[in-house]
Amino acid sequence: MQLAEPLLDFGFSTAKLVWVAVREPDLPKGMQPTMYSKLAMNVQARIDEGRAAAGVISANMGLVQAAATYSAIAGGPEPLSKVAAGLVAYGAKKTSDYMVEQVIEQSGSRARIILAEGLKSTTLTNDELRKMKPEEIEKRVAEFKIGGQQIARILNDSESLRILQNHMIDMVSDNALEGLRRTAALGITVDRVRQEMTEARAEINFVRDSVETRTQEIEQQMGALADAVEANSSGLAELSGKLNRQETAMAAVAEISFSGWTTQQKLQAVRSNLVTGLDDAQKQALTRSLEAQQRQEKIVSQVSSAAGDLKAIAEIARRLDLPEDLVKGVDTASTIATGAAQFLSGNYLGAISSVTSLFGMGKPDPVADRHKQMMEYLASQFAAVNERLDKVIELQVKTVEALNDLRKEQHQFREEVLTQLNRIESITLASNRILQGLLKAEWRSCNALVNEEMNGAYSVTSRDHLLALLSDGETVNRVLDCYKVMSGFLGDQVLPAKWAGTVISADAVPDDSIPAGDHEHSQVRALQQIEDRAYKAAASLILAATSREEIERYPARLVSRLAQPMPSADTAGEYRTALADPAADRTLADFDCLESKALSSALGELLCFERGTRTVPNPNRLPIILRSPMLGVQVERLVKTGVLLATFADLSYFTADREMRLILPSDIKAISANRITRNMEAARRKPNRTRLLESLRRLSEMYVLQHSLTYGDYTAWVAVQVLYDPATRTLNLTPIDASKAALAAAAVDAMRANPVLSRNVILLALRHAIADSLGSMEEAKKYYFLETRYRSSYENVLRAKNRCAPDEIALSEWKKLLPGWEIVYAATEAERRDAAFAACIPAQPLDLGDHPQPDRRSGAAVRVADFYVTLPLSMELAIGKFEQPESLLRALVLRDSVNQAIAERHISATVAATVSDDAKAEESRKRLAFDLLNAHLISPN
Repeated sequence: MQLAEPLLDFGFSTAKLVWVAVREPDLPKGMQPTMYSKLAMNVQARIDEGRAAAGVISANMGLVQAAATYSAIAGGPEPLSKVAAGLVAYGAKKTSDYMVEQVIEQSGSRARIILAEGLKSTTLTNDELRKMKPEEIEKRVAEFKIGGQQIARILNDSESLRILQNHMIDMVSDNALEGLRRTAALGITVDRVRQEMTEARAEINFVRDSVETRTQEIEQQMGALADAVEANSSGLAELSGKLNRQETAMAAVAEISFSGWTTQQKLQAVRSNLVTGLDDAQKQALTRSLEAQQRQEKIVSQVSSAAGDLKAIAEIARRLDLPEDLVKGVDTASTIATGAAQFLSGNYLGAISSVTSLFGMGKPDPVADRHKQMMEYLASQFAAVNERLDKVIELQVKTVEALNDLRKEQHQFREEVLTQLNRIESITLASNRILQGLLKAEWRSCNALVNEEMNGAYSVTSRDHLLALLSDGETVNRVLDCYKVMSGFLGDQVLPAKWAGTVISADAVPDDSIPAGDHEHSQVRALQQIEDRAYKAAASLILAATSREEIERYPARLVSRLAQPMPSADTAGEYRTALADPAADRTLADFDCLESKALSSALGELLCFERGTRTVPNPNRLPIILRSPMLGVQVERLVKTGVLLATFADLSYFTADREMRLILPSDIKAISANRITRNMEAARRKPNRTRLLESLRRLSEMYVLQHSLTYGDYTAWVAVQVLYDPATRTLNLTPIDASKAALAAAAVDAMRANPVLSRNVILLALRHAIADSLGSMEEAKKYYFLETRYRSSYENVLRAKNRCAPDEIALSEWKKLLPGWEIVYAATEAERRDAAFAACIPAQPLDLGDHPQPDRRSGAAVRVADFYVTLPLSMELAIGKFEQPESLLRALVLRDSVNQAIAERHISATVAATVSDDAKAEESRKRLAFDLLNAHLISPN
């Protein structure tokens, strides 16, 4: 047990890997189990510190945690949050044990009076009692007499007698006999002995039965909840795959997700075939997902109910006159248990519907469609040409022959030019693939470590796994070489934002793997061009819409808004309000590179790079950050590899000549013998333990910043501020004022380049239009943004006989609800072959040709300038749910994984802070460290 505290300096996960479980002793005398709940709160606070501007809105951490609603789609529950939940559960169990001990201790005062009187009836000396074995003491206590009768006969109850015997054994072993002999026992009678011990036994049994049952429920349910959440996430992932971007299926799933029904009602609707547009596999996947959600909701309800029972336990504690701090602690534990359940489960908004807006899932191959379109076009054109040529032939055969000769020459020339251009493009693509190979070759040791030694995994799974890795010389060499390469790269490239042309640059290495051939390569490049165009257009809009003074003097204000994307219009509004609070705003405005905690440390470091002697960021620093080259998906691989390396770095030390060495397997095995070797101690005491992780945190923060800038709610909000006209309740795309016109053009360009952003802009603008028509946003929320009328108007367009002709009946509801908005229908190529869709504007599919274009989807839409934007579903509009593509969600998961890795490396300091005001801080600190490593808390992996 004494090794737990020093081992915790390695961080939770690493210490857990080298720990060998032992038998769990009782809590130190005086240590209260509410310490576990307090530690859980501190652990969660550590995680939240890594999120954007948490430092200035720490009073509203629920709002900060609302930003983490990605977990249902992009990953399971946060690993360290699961540990926090485990602490709550373990604390509940210890609360039960502690309360029983407290009641037994209270019964001791009764027992001492009885034992003092009984001891007087004997001639036993203290020395004689100390020499006795426990079973001899038990026999003597049973023979003690009060009022001439033996205690065993008075009680006639083996359990009550056992309480007295145990107290006597404790007093003998604690050298408390002198005090016992001085205990006053005036007026004690046989009846009083019987009454006192009956009451003591009843209280003990009552607490044991009432408290243990409730706290065990919480302990079991927190573990079950973690399993249920992971099952729910798996169900959502399966559903995403089954939908595969099929419009009708996605619309059906989205509609039921936002229906306002309970999960049970949704299940009944699916099972009763009331949900149309799904094939059997999709229906089964949706059913399994809803069933997983229902199990999760049931467990959350049970945890909340059990947490309510904790309040009842607090009342029991009051009734039994247990210490007031224990009563308060149990009350607090009930709140934490409920909060942990809600946070662990994500408590996210319309999670299933998120799968209907994932970016990049099952991207369609446009080659077949484009070929078919081209052949139809050529057929029609050649028909027209032939008709004209027939007339020419009738008039002048020689002219026709001359034209034919000329056409052949031009065709031959064109073929030669195209062949040459294709050859040049092929050489360029091949050269680019060679460059990607060279860039990746620099990371050969890291790739070999992950792909070969770790079999594609990014975490060490067990103590035996760790020992096997450290026993292999090749693995050790790869770890050390990878660490050297990564440390140098992160130090040289990230803070200066000079990663253009490197392995993490999207332009240099746009995909996770090197394309196999020219066709695949050109498509990957086309996709990257689409993303890059969206990113640059969004950055131009933000920089144009923000004043020069704000950019140069108060960059922390803008960064705090950009770096924390919110899932809905309401949470985004609450976040803006929290940041606009005078105290928070002043803290951000006064951001100081040396002292301020307003921003997460990574954001502060990115802003304050190369500030020289200044205490504030350079005036041009923010534009450099927002115009930095777009980061590619290799960032995810690099960061995950870095977090894996951090485990090995924990178990490393430096020689006198600054050479990095990993500890030996024998150093870990020595822990089983309750010994810390010299190498382990050197590893534990080395400075800058989190240096690599802090470098990774800067990179992951930049990754989030770029994706949030491109797809996040703040950019959409800025576009609405620029374009929305309250007077007309529409978008004003061409303001008369020249300065406003340039800004409006930037907003339109950003929307044109980015369908996700444009859909979020239209969502916000429509909510504003409805709110203005009703008089205020509060009124609009009260009436649910006229969701029923909006749905009716939406469906009228879909039911119209000719969706694309000016159908006044179909559009009449739109004109009443949203006057001034031009509603159109974007039809797919297949739909336009139907007469009802013939006059529709063609939907823009994903085009990966010479002029790449993003997929704008099909369906009811609003026209904006020279493009269209599909309308949100009625429930999406009503709850203001933003579309967040998978790339943004993955970036958020990546950032939090690094924040958690850093937080757990500070777990030793967190434990110390938790017990700092405790009367027996040292004993409590050791025990908390021991339980973190030894107890079966929810696994962090």
